[in-house]
Amino acid sequence: MLKAKKNWKKVQLANWNETTKSNIKGKSATDGSIKIALDSNKKENSLTQTISTIEGGEYTFSVDAYSSKKNIGSSDFEMIVDGKVVGTFSPTTEWKTYSVTFEGNGQEQSVGFREVASQNNNKGVFLDNAQLSVEAPVATLDLAKSYGVATQGSTPSYAYPEHKAEMGIDGDKASYIYTNSGDNAWYQVAIPKGSTVSKLMVQSLSFSRCKGLSLQYSLQWNSR
Repeated sequence: MLKAKKNWKKVQLANWNETTKSNIKGKSATDGSIKIALDSNKKENSLTQTISTIEGGEYTFSVDAYSSKKNIGSSDFEMIVDGKVVGTFSPTTEWKTYSVTFEGNGQEQSVGFREVASQNNNKGVFLDNAQLSVEAPVATLDLAKSYGVATQGSTPSYAYPEHKAEMGIDGDKASYIYTNSGDNAWYQVAIPKGSTVSKLMVQSLSFSRCKGLSLQYSLQWNSR
């Protein structure tokens, strides 16, 4: 229900689904002229909405909430994603923004609010200004494979002539580089100047082969 002047009126909120027909009430709000009163009829009330999500997107779901003084301690509410509780909050007598985050799965997902079942007593929280934002996943690029120039300190022995430096960055897990032992047992990859590196990954045939391995980097990038 929405409050118009001093009277409560029953109104359906667009895009939101309620568990009962009498659990939506409102009066003066932080955004606009109405707000929602959860736990309005001694039934376990909830509000949910179905959204389309981006796979891997980081979503922030927020809402403004407060409790009347007489309802403090009995107006906790849950924020839910796909029917699961991702945050439980105890509002104060002042407006405050509460938020949760979740990762999108690339399909339709539901978000919403629900009263705490043990506090189902017609003394619920007031909600307003629900917001949903997303930070899309950043596409990653294998710099070494796409633009890297690989070199190594020694040519493989006769037993492994096919294991050349470029095989260490070809993206094929079945291929690998092989150098002779000794002072020239090094391998390096140069990438374009100005590249941003978020992760460095080294794969070995076995853990024992990494014994004594050290990783170093230089700001003297390849000028390509």
